[in-house]
Amino acid sequence: MSNKKKINKYQTNEDMQFDGPSRPDPSVERSLSTRDTSFKKVDFPDTGEGYSNYEELLASDQYKNALNKLSEFTGVSDIGVGTSETYGQLSMRAFGMLSELIRAETGKEGTLIKLCERMMVNMFPELIKRNRNGEPVLDQEGKPMLKVQFDFKFKREGSSFQKPKNKQELEQKEEELTNDFNDGDLDLERAKRRLANALTQGSSIDATYAFKKFENIVTKVIGVPNVVEKYGFLVSTMMLGYWQYDESMLSSASSSGKGAAGKTRVDTSTNPPTIHAEAVVFPFLIHEAVKGIMEYLAIPKSSSFKSGRDIELYKSARELEDQVIHEIWDIRLGPAIWRKLIKQFPRSLENNVRKRFFEKRLQTYIYVNILNLERKEFLLLFKEIMGETEDGKRLLGAMFYDISGKLKGDEVTKSTSYFRKEMDEFMKKHGNDDSTDDDISDFLSQMGIRLN
Repeated sequence: MSNKKKINKYQTNEDMQFDGPSRPDPSVERSLSTRDTSFKKVDFPDTGEGYSNYEELLASDQYKNALNKLSEFTGVSDIGVGTSETYGQLSMRAFGMLSELIRAETGKEGTLIKLCERMMVNMFPELIKRNRNGEPVLDQEGKPMLKVQFDFKFKREGSSFQKPKNKQELEQKEEELTNDFNDGDLDLERAKRRLANALTQGSSIDATYAFKKFENIVTKVIGVPNVVEKYGFLVSTMMLGYWQYDESMLSSASSSGKGAAGKTRVDTSTNPPTIHAEAVVFPFLIHEAVKGIMEYLAIPKSSSFKSGRDIELYKSARELEDQVIHEIWDIRLGPAIWRKLIKQFPRSLENNVRKRFFEKRLQTYIYVNILNLERKEFLLLFKEIMGETEDGKRLLGAMFYDISGKLKGDEVTKSTSYFRKEMDEFMKKHGNDDSTDDDISDFLSQMGIRLN
């Protein structure tokens, strides 16, 4: 009898990367093997050899990515296990560089903030206001007007979050809200929010290294040779720390809410909405700015709520899931989840500047439209996307077709939407039978999310 594990259509048979000389802290590996993460998996299906569960597959992807980043900027590829002597030495050097970089940036904060704002507009063309012809709306100075405003700043002593809820407080609040919504809809809404937060954190972590694209400008502004290499050394070492440090120590640090490298907040009460971001040094300001924009883009449109109850479900899920205590696993696994999503985004064949700019807007719109789907539609579609199935590719292609038509000036309504037609057909096959909830539960189990 073969001991080889089965691989279903939602999994890949990649080699687990925790069996080399470089490994996370043993407590992290234990949490992965027992599924003791903020995603809380149960009944996880079999995976390829080398994996105990789907979460390990995601961890393998991102840990390998983090090690590659470290090697790129430090030249070190073997760091041993956990906080070994090698990683300890790198960490000490990184903290020394942090102090050095803070001194180097002092007096240039205003210029770096303006550069960060420019980077955000370049990375997110969707933020630019446009007329009916798709042309940018300009202000009195001839600059493009934005749908949001920025409030970026440096806070050198580290940011402090509002007092986070501890585990006991969260469990008590969860029990109260579960009693209010006792039909399982809150579980689905929380699952959607959990994935949205992972995508937000994942995209912003990948974007933290965007300072490399502006290497000449950053070096000129700060006036320090090799400043970009020092940024890379600092960021890659600190990001890998989420894997190398003991679980209990990281949880304790996150629960205190003090000394964070940065924070972000979206204020929708202003006109236009304000993206607040602060950080200790420039790369983490980029990180927090991107995270704020992604949070802004993830805010549901009023049309996505069918009733006042849906609004209450959304608010309750956000209250339970938007907690600092969950961020550690979002940081660890979010980038892998994000890359699996954007890997499925349709891409144009033409390779020119205008087409790439158009493509950036398309990808942003696709992301926004996915997050504005009703919770069950979102979870079923995300299942297909993560599994790289033909249904997922067809549905994303239909969404791409509709959005590209809108950007070209075509009128796309609910009755003429190609995506809506395809999605309705998909839901007839997968969303209205007795197996739907089981399908969603199976997928969420693969993603590490427990439904009560």
